[in-house]
Amino acid sequence: MRRDQWTTTEDNKLVQIWCSHVSKGKTQLTAFDVAGRELDRTGAACGYRFNSFLRHSTIYKSAIRKAKDTRIEKSNEKRKQDYKDRNESKKASSISVGQLETTNLYTSTTASSITAQAPMIHTSRFTPLEPVVVKYSTTFGVAELKALRNLLNKQEKLDPKLDRLLHDLKNMPLG
Repeated sequence: MRRDQWTTTEDNKLVQIWCSHVSKGKTQLTAFDVAGRELDRTGAACGYRFNSFLRHSTIYKSAIRKAKDTRIEKSNEKRKQDYKDRNESKKASSISVGQLETTNLYTSTTASSITAQAPMIHTSRFTPLEPVVVKYSTTFGVAELKALRNLLNKQEKLDPKLDRLLHDLKNMPLG
């Protein structure tokens, strides 16, 4: 497989493959492996030829610069889109978590304030959490869904305790 002389056609093909891969966001190593298969050389030989001679050549300088700039632009666009998606997800989850917290005021109620909030607690506790979890599952990330699931589990554990407390409050003698 050893071939000593590189032709201009092979150099052009190597630079073309490298530019194509790099502008698409792929690695140099992948480009060198592909070029090696097409040029009947090793990926290492292609890498050595490119990095030692072609990268610094004035003939290919503009094509190489253009491929790098394209890769940077695509990377920046992807980064901006990821940032925008994360912020939209945070907005959607904070709205729904806020709505979730308003339907479950009794979960943060202390024992001393139960008497004052008993009517509100009694009516709000019948608002089910399950539809909220299902409704917002498409906009939540994994962490938000886990937090909602934990809140749902807490609600299920608090229901019997709340029933006992409300029963005791109703049956407590006033006086």
